[in-house]
Amino acid sequence: MAELISRHEYDVDVDFGGFALQDAGDRQVPARFPEGIQRGTFPAAHPGRLDFTSAGHTHTEAFTVEVWDAEPPVPPRTWEATATAGVFTSSERIPFPAHPGNWSVRARG
Repeated sequence: MAELISRHEYDVDVDFGGFALQDAGDRQVPARFPEGIQRGTFPAAHPGRLDFTSAGHTHTEAFTVEVWDAEPPVPPRTWEATATAGVFTSSERIPFPAHPGNWSVRARG
């Protein structure tokens, strides 16, 4: 059974109609946010970054990150949008991983 390792809540600034989780390792992120943002894709995966779009152009949004040791159970609440994406991080300075590596992300909004 999957176990929750950590849970963090953030207030993120949405600009250009979106925001990104982006690796601090410059070599892994050839295009920095908002370059190449894809509207309507939730989330959109790029090398070293995941983009999240929003209907609002500029605002602050609550964002919760949970790290699990395996695929977590599907939450009981029905969400407007649910999707998965993968991202590789080379550093420990992105909000979710505890170490560099490939990460599977399930997003709900």
